[in-house]
Amino acid sequence: MIGRGALGNPWIFNLEKSGFLEEGSSIFPSLQDRQRIIEYHFSLLRDHYGEKGALREIRRHLAWYTKGLPFSTTFRSTLSGKRGKEALFEAIRSYFDRLENTKRIERMKNKIRRSQCQLFASAESKSITG
Repeated sequence: MIGRGALGNPWIFNLEKSGFLEEGSSIFPSLQDRQRIIEYHFSLLRDHYGEKGALREIRRHLAWYTKGLPFSTTFRSTLSGKRGKEALFEAIRSYFDRLENTKRIERMKNKIRRSQCQLFASAESKSITG
Protein backbone atom coordinates (compact mmCIF):
# COMPACT_ATOMS: atom_id res chain seq x y z
CA MET A 1 0.00 0.00 0.00
CA ILE A 2 2.50 2.58 -1.19
CA GLY A 3 -0.17 5.30 -1.62
CA ARG A 4 -0.64 5.82 2.12
CA GLY A 5 3.10 5.51 2.67
CA ALA A 6 3.63 8.49 0.40
CA LEU A 7 1.49 10.81 2.54
CA GLY A 8 3.95 13.19 4.15
CA ASN A 9 6.80 11.15 2.74
CA PRO A 10 7.11 11.91 -0.97
CA TRP A 11 10.74 10.74 -0.77
CA ILE A 12 9.50 7.16 -0.80
CA PHE A 13 9.50 7.25 -4.61
CA ASN A 14 13.21 8.14 -4.73
CA LEU A 15 14.52 5.28 -2.59
CA GLU A 16 16.67 3.81 -5.31
CA LYS A 17 18.04 7.19 -6.46
CA SER A 18 18.65 8.40 -2.90
CA GLY A 19 20.89 5.47 -2.10
CA PHE A 20 18.55 4.00 0.50
CA LEU A 21 19.39 0.57 -0.73
CA GLU A 22 23.08 1.17 0.01
CA GLU A 23 24.46 0.22 3.41
CA GLY A 24 24.42 3.03 5.97
CA SER A 25 22.02 5.26 4.06
CA SER A 26 18.78 6.63 5.51
CA ILE A 27 15.23 6.71 4.23
CA PHE A 28 14.43 9.74 6.37
CA PRO A 29 14.76 13.19 4.81
CA SER A 30 16.64 15.92 6.63
CA LEU A 31 14.72 18.61 8.49
CA GLN A 32 15.73 21.10 5.81
CA ASP A 33 14.35 18.79 3.11
CA ARG A 34 11.06 18.51 4.98
CA GLN A 35 10.79 22.27 5.38
CA ARG A 36 11.61 22.88 1.71
CA ILE A 37 9.04 20.36 0.51
CA ILE A 38 6.37 21.92 2.76
CA GLU A 39 7.06 25.33 1.21
CA TYR A 40 7.07 23.87 -2.30
CA HIS A 41 3.90 21.89 -1.63
CA PHE A 42 2.20 25.05 -0.36
CA SER A 43 3.15 26.90 -3.55
CA LEU A 44 1.62 24.11 -5.66
CA LEU A 45 -1.54 24.13 -3.53
CA ARG A 46 -1.77 27.92 -3.80
CA ASP A 47 -1.53 27.72 -7.60
CA HIS A 48 -4.34 25.19 -7.62
CA TYR A 49 -6.68 26.34 -4.81
CA GLY A 50 -5.69 29.95 -4.17
CA GLU A 51 -4.14 31.10 -0.91
CA LYS A 52 -7.12 30.48 1.35
CA GLY A 53 -7.67 26.94 0.06
CA ALA A 54 -3.94 26.23 0.15
CA LEU A 55 -3.77 27.24 3.82
CA ARG A 56 -6.59 24.85 4.65
CA GLU A 57 -5.00 21.99 2.68
CA ILE A 58 -1.42 22.44 3.91
CA ARG A 59 -2.58 22.18 7.52
CA ARG A 60 -3.82 18.66 6.80
CA HIS A 61 -0.55 17.73 5.15
CA LEU A 62 1.54 19.18 7.97
CA ALA A 63 0.25 16.41 10.19
CA TRP A 64 1.78 13.90 7.79
CA TYR A 65 5.01 15.82 7.24
CA THR A 66 5.67 16.05 10.98
CA LYS A 67 4.41 12.61 11.99
CA GLY A 68 6.94 10.91 14.23
CA LEU A 69 9.05 14.02 14.80
CA PRO A 70 9.67 15.32 18.32
CA PHE A 71 7.13 17.83 19.63
CA SER A 72 4.89 17.27 16.58
CA THR A 73 1.71 16.94 18.63
CA THR A 74 2.33 20.29 20.30
CA PHE A 75 3.21 21.86 16.95
CA ARG A 76 0.05 20.60 15.26
CA SER A 77 -2.10 21.88 18.10
CA THR A 78 -0.75 25.41 17.55
CA LEU A 79 -1.70 25.42 13.88
CA SER A 80 -5.42 25.88 14.35
CA GLY A 81 -4.89 29.42 15.67
CA LYS A 82 -2.76 30.48 12.69
CA ARG A 83 -4.95 32.22 10.14
CA GLY A 84 -2.62 33.86 7.62
CA LYS A 85 0.24 32.53 5.54
CA GLU A 86 2.84 34.56 7.44
CA ALA A 87 1.68 33.30 10.84
CA LEU A 88 1.53 29.71 9.63
CA PHE A 89 4.99 29.77 8.08
CA GLU A 90 6.45 31.52 11.12
CA ALA A 91 5.11 28.63 13.22
CA ILE A 92 6.66 26.15 10.77
CA ARG A 93 10.04 27.91 10.85
CA SER A 94 9.92 28.12 14.63
CA TYR A 95 9.13 24.41 14.90
CA PHE A 96 11.95 23.34 12.60
CA ASP A 97 14.38 25.70 14.37
CA ARG A 98 13.43 24.05 17.66
CA LEU A 99 14.11 20.63 16.15
CA GLU A 100 17.50 21.77 14.82
CA ASN A 101 18.45 23.18 18.21
CA THR A 102 17.35 19.96 19.90
CA LYS A 103 19.44 17.92 17.46
CA ARG A 104 22.44 20.17 18.08
CA ILE A 105 22.09 19.82 21.85
CA GLU A 106 21.77 16.03 21.58
CA ARG A 107 24.93 15.87 19.45
CA MET A 108 26.79 17.92 22.05
CA LYS A 109 25.54 15.68 24.87
CA ASN A 110 26.61 12.57 22.97
CA LYS A 111 30.03 14.07 22.33
CA ILE A 112 30.43 14.84 26.04
CA ARG A 113 29.30 11.33 26.99
CA ARG A 114 31.82 9.78 24.59
CA SER A 115 34.65 11.89 25.95
CA GLN A 116 33.64 11.05 29.54
CA CYS A 117 33.60 7.35 28.67
CA GLN A 118 37.04 7.66 27.09
CA LEU A 119 38.37 9.46 30.18
CA PHE A 120 36.87 6.84 32.46
CA ALA A 121 38.27 3.99 30.39
CA SER A 122 41.68 5.64 30.33
CA ALA A 123 41.66 6.24 34.10
CA GLU A 124 40.45 2.68 34.72
CA SER A 125 43.15 1.11 32.56
CA LYS A 126 45.83 3.17 34.37
CA SER A 127 44.56 2.04 37.76
CA ILE A 128 44.55 -1.61 36.67
CA THR A 129 48.03 -1.52 35.14
CA GLY A 130 49.47 1.04 37.61
